[in-house]
Amino acid sequence: MSYQHSIVVELVNLIEMNIQHDLSIEKLSDLSGYSKWHLQRMFQRYTGMKIATYIRNRRLSKSAVMLKQSDLKVLEVATAIGFSSQQAFSRAFQRFFGESPKDFRTSQEWDFSKHLPPFLIQNTSAYHFVEMPKNIYLFKGYKFFLYHSMSASSSGGEKRQKYSSRTGKNTDTPMRTVKLASSGWEVTLSKGYYETRNLTLIRGQYLLFEFNGRLNEYLVFFDSIYDAYLPLLGVRIRNGFLIELHKEKNFQYAELNVKVLVYIGKS
Repeated sequence: MSYQHSIVVELVNLIEMNIQHDLSIEKLSDLSGYSKWHLQRMFQRYTGMKIATYIRNRRLSKSAVMLKQSDLKVLEVATAIGFSSQQAFSRAFQRFFGESPKDFRTSQEWDFSKHLPPFLIQNTSAYHFVEMPKNIYLFKGYKFFLYHSMSASSSGGEKRQKYSSRTGKNTDTPMRTVKLASSGWEVTLSKGYYETRNLTLIRGQYLLFEFNGRLNEYLVFFDSIYDAYLPLLGVRIRNGFLIELHKEKNFQYAELNVKVLVYIGKS
């Protein structure tokens, strides 16, 4: 890695760690110890965009995931990613995605090609494409599944609720079984995530992600599927869903072995 590239790596890491805060070129200069002119020139050379553009587009990309996958109000999303007002956020979102935050949230389609992934993505070999039912053997040895809708926030629940369930809390939430005859699913629904039973997969193409590690590492990895990998691949998904395949239902195990399947459409 060249000296100049290492500067850009350091700068990207600073931005990603402070993305929700007030980030200016002056502040980044102070944090990094490099001049504003030097940072801007190096960053634009390697990324093809100005620092301010990268920060804005990364914030908007993160906000899109929050709109789809949480019950936060638009104002709360705007504030969480560093916008001063809902109006400023909505205007920027409309320019970037071509639709309002409300329309994006309720749409059954999710075009990840419009997102900006992090400039530096680690472990790009973490995924590959599979076909179902051709690759159904991948389910062997897995004891239970978690189903996540990618269509609208009303089916997702807040992230903190999903994670508290994974750590063994709130596991006695009342559930009801709903059969989705048109898609072949029979799932047990609960707020935050869906634990599936009598799982019948839709025929089609999926992205498969594999993870081995601790729970805290898995939560970061899971977020990166939406924030980095799907935007990197530029997939366009309609009525999409994501399935976690777990070998153990107890998340207190030191090591997790998880497969994540993302339905991306018919073959």
